Amino acid sequence: MKAQGGGHILNTASAGGLLCMQEMAPYNTSKAGVVALSETLRSELSPYGIGVTVACPMFFNTHLLDEMRYTDEFQAEFAKATFANARMSADEVARAVVRAVERRKLYAVPQASGKVLWGIKRVSPGFFFGFMAFLNRTGVGRRLFMWMAGKGLLQ
Repeated sequence: MKAQGGGHILNTASAGGLLCMQEMAPYNTSKAGVVALSETLRSELSPYGIGVTVACPMFFNTHLLDEMRYTDEFQAEFAKATFANARMSADEVARAVVRAVERRKLYAVPQASGKVLWGIKRVSPGFFFGFMAFLNRTGVGRRLFMWMAGKGLLQ
């Protein structure tokens, strides 16, 4: 890409890499690494006309459940509910990501729920993580997130 005077790299992460939602630590960690790599490459490669975009979608129906492992029944039920009630198809997510690449955006967060949650975290990380800790500590988090998944609000 340097030799040809430019190009664009698209990395695939997840909103999990931006939001670090509860009960997803290994997944969030791996996706956050992809986000950090993309951010670093963006600044390192910009002098060469090479753009970088990192795709960070929320839940949408893929074959991820075919290989997913769980530590408890809630995680399995939650994942099934989010996939079953996804509001965007894989094709719609792909189109949104391609638009982000065409606009040379660093982050491609296709779903509105991901944009809202990530915006709250960026504006007030203390509030965001404090609220998540409260939900987890009180046991409300599992019920709330399962309800949201069932209504298609995490897509």
